[in-house]
Amino acid sequence: MPTRFYDLFSRCWPLERLPYAPVNSEQVEFSLHYNKLSLRDPVLENVIEIIREAF
Repeated sequence: MPTRFYDLFSRCWPLERLPYAPVNSEQVEFSLHYNKLSLRDPVLENVIEIIREAF
């Protein structure tokens, strides 16, 4: 799990870091998929933009 995900999710769940180098050095790519019509809704547009800036 990338550090940014850990920082975000550890606020919600009691996560723990595992001291295992191969796992800690692992890189994860992710994509954000959304419907183009979602950008017409100001609230969803803001949420999408915040997620894009954070990651």
